Amino acid sequence: MPTNLLILPLLAGFCFGHISHLFRFRAQRQDGYRLLLESGVAGVAFLAISRVLIGVAKLSSVGMYAKALWESFTPIPYLGTAAGSVCVAVLAALAFNYRVTGGFRDFFRRLRRCQRKMRFVRRVLHKVQLRNLEKARHSEIVTHGNSLTRLLHYADQQTELVSVTLSNGKWYVGFVAEAINLDPQEAYFRILPIISGYRKQGSLEPTRTVYYPAVYEKTGVDSGDFVITLPVRDVLIASLFDAHVYEDHFSGRPTISLP
Repeated sequence: MPTNLLILPLLAGFCFGHISHLFRFRAQRQDGYRLLLESGVAGVAFLAISRVLIGVAKLSSVGMYAKALWESFTPIPYLGTAAGSVCVAVLAALAFNYRVTGGFRDFFRRLRRCQRKMRFVRRVLHKVQLRNLEKARHSEIVTHGNSLTRLLHYADQQTELVSVTLSNGKWYVGFVAEAINLDPQEAYFRILPIISGYRKQGSLEPTRTVYYPAVYEKTGVDSGDFVITLPVRDVLIASLFDAHVYEDHFSGRPTISLP
């Protein structure tokens, strides 16, 4: 195979790693050289599968006709095998993405039942894709995420309050509205604040200055407008927050009712 065609198997491995939910978050964590190596290894596997499929196709008259037709347009040796590796990689990634719990058999059974309801089918496929994406994200964060990433992910999954202290002394307590993922370029996360304030210099005792639920309960107020975006690099302290423990022992104020 001409060496200039090896870019196609490399592209196949890259496409599989970034299209498949199962490997996308792993690919996001890799540096340039390691991503290149892993894409190359995957590309060799897809190149071999493509070569086998083309060899099997040549055993039939239709396959030989397709081969002759292909060579009449592109007489470059092994170009079909190299291009086929990209097709195999994309199809394999899509197969991983749309795999349901019961396997492919259950998936196609559902698809047959919904042939006359294509809108419903698209919604089902979209939900399955999002569910598999979340499963892959959860697995990678639990296995490879740092402490802050795992904390925010847990709070997001369990709808728990988190307490965040920034490098400028600002203190926020709220629900995670959008957690960070494993993308190295992801530098922010978002929370819906319930309490905000600051930590006193020296003692670092938290002091509450704003209590947001009283505002959220007002007519015409959209709590989504109060979601704030915080930079990961500025987080000094982060932990789960128990509102009742805080009100009973640390706030010095009457107990407040939090959801």
